[in-house]
Amino acid sequence: MKGRWAGLVVAVLFYGGLSVVAQDAPWWTRLNDPLLTELVGGLPGQNPDWKAMDHRVTQATHLAQVPRALQWPSLELTGSLSRTNLRFFPLTEASYAQVGAQVRWEWDFFGRRAQDIKAADAQLSQQVAARQGVQAQLVADLALAVIHWRDTSRRLHHMRLELAARETQASMAQALHQAGLADPAKWHQVAIVVTQLRSQVAQLESDAAAATYHLIQLTGRTDTPQWVDTHESDDIPLVSLEADKERPLTVLSQRADIQQARAAMVAANAQLGALEAQTWPSVSVGGYWGSFQLMDTGNRMTGWSASMDVSYPLFTFWRLSNQVDAASEGEKAAILGYESTVKKAVRDSMSAFKQLVAAEKIAQQSQTMLKDQGDILRLHTMRFSSGLIDFGTLCETQATYHAFKGMAIRQQSELSRAFVQYHRDMGL
Repeated sequence: MKGRWAGLVVAVLFYGGLSVVAQDAPWWTRLNDPLLTELVGGLPGQNPDWKAMDHRVTQATHLAQVPRALQWPSLELTGSLSRTNLRFFPLTEASYAQVGAQVRWEWDFFGRRAQDIKAADAQLSQQVAARQGVQAQLVADLALAVIHWRDTSRRLHHMRLELAARETQASMAQALHQAGLADPAKWHQVAIVVTQLRSQVAQLESDAAAATYHLIQLTGRTDTPQWVDTHESDDIPLVSLEADKERPLTVLSQRADIQQARAAMVAANAQLGALEAQTWPSVSVGGYWGSFQLMDTGNRMTGWSASMDVSYPLFTFWRLSNQVDAASEGEKAAILGYESTVKKAVRDSMSAFKQLVAAEKIAQQSQTMLKDQGDILRLHTMRFSSGLIDFGTLCETQATYHAFKGMAIRQQSELSRAFVQYHRDMGL
């Protein structure tokens, strides 16, 4: 991105951001994979990290109510029973009982309580953003796992078909060679290709098994799902990027790390304000009503009192001044951290978008080449039916088609991975 546009985006996000237009549907549904949509829907009830973040947000919600409660008067019931020595002449022992109620309220004249509430709300926002980040990462990880699983499984399916065609071609070449009707080099060449394909099939079978196990682990399943053996011939269309090419960079304000950094900046400012308020006098009012009884004589007294207290931290051995200075430095660090986070988000999103566009171009080229190869296969099938080409040539065309199909599947998977990375970097 050019410098002035990058600076504009940073300024917009830094000083508050713009309104974000909500998407009609979650981004993962645009991958046109019903299995992925189904598995993402089950994450909240199955993934422990997802559940843990929900509990952390609930915890922060309760903690955010604590400073609000301190704005109101506190009412306490008190009671005591004691026996004492009254050191007068003569020495007298006496028992006392006391019961009463006292109320106390601190007047937030300099805004310390208000700053505590602001800091608590910002910390809650941090937890909400952290939950969003964890959930987005879990969805992205699951999407990448599904993409990898489909990639290995579909490529394995077509590589097996390619191998079968090459084995048929090798058998025919061997028979022609033994009959003295073909060059032996042709048979040896096809045999080498068959050996290489068998090795690649074995490696891809191992990769597909590992991808299946990883996907089952991510979904929290303890059994073998039914979808494991029902996907080999699934064809999924390429993801459309029309909406992504028109998306403004201001949606970066939705990124979890930006929201966390912004909340940290607000919390640091509020903590500084609360500490500065402590350097000023505190004013509180209180009242008491109770009953006092001398147990030995049965004498009882009932009364009430009202008070107003003012305290001022005259000398604290520089404790408060150092706390204020530390909070001020923390606020400066939080501001710089927020700006750095925004700049990193812009760089990441721009890089991810470039990779996405490049992957789309390559995938489209692969689809075009596959379509051309499919046309060649249909033509050769018709010519074989008419007796114009032999079966060996048809097998070679079939093998070539499945090789192109495997390459197209790989490029489509790369596009899907770039799509996931882009949406993760955009915070969508």
